[in-house]
Amino acid sequence: MLKNSISYGHIIQVANAVGSYLVGLVYVDQPGLVEEGKGYFLALKNESFISLKPILQEQPENPLINTVSEAMKEPIWADVSGSDTFVCRLLKNSMHPNAFVIYAASQSEKLTDVEYREITISNQAITMEPVSDKMHDLLIGESPTSLLRKPIWYNSDSELFALEAMSQKGLELYFNVTKLQASLVRGEITEAQFESLVYAEGGYYHPDPIYMKYVEKIDELGLLDEWHDHLSIDDYEERNFYLNQVVEGLNS
Repeated sequence: MLKNSISYGHIIQVANAVGSYLVGLVYVDQPGLVEEGKGYFLALKNESFISLKPILQEQPENPLINTVSEAMKEPIWADVSGSDTFVCRLLKNSMHPNAFVIYAASQSEKLTDVEYREITISNQAITMEPVSDKMHDLLIGESPTSLLRKPIWYNSDSELFALEAMSQKGLELYFNVTKLQASLVRGEITEAQFESLVYAEGGYYHPDPIYMKYVEKIDELGLLDEWHDHLSIDDYEERNFYLNQVVEGLNS
């Protein structure tokens, strides 16, 4: 099998009712050959790599807006023989030219002794061990998308980041719809115009008063145009602080 080696990776494997899934961050040696959303063979044993070419072409029904959690529920996964092998999918991330969010689901790869396993890859050296008690508390009850959006992912320089769980096209759509929400909050467009523009973008209208207030807040602070597919821990905590302010204001 032709290989696209993984030079760095920080991955968490999670046990579930049917097997396990994994999510995380990887750097691959040949990023230009990766197609978002398509299924690649993933090996995490004596060496770490994905197949050079996809082995599954199927994509989620609407790959532009599906998150990783939604993709996990689609009938687009297959088990492969051999321990610590998966069919994975990848999403480009702009933090590094070789960086991708990786996600996979498997019925055959089960965790028997632990609920969560942390996998790190550095220069082809792979370590697999149970997560720390502190990490365990952060992971309990979280969906795959929620896990990625927590600032628990180390890059190759040991810096912590939160990761977005959408394709680049999906993230662009999400960002455009968020900017339209800001225009609606500022009174620059009517609700009818907002709905029409959202549908024209290819999105859907799902009003959320908390999120609308949050959009208003970050727009006032000039943070709306700084939306990225990854956030440093400081940026994450700043946005979380403003979100908590909005929630407390609505509940007071």
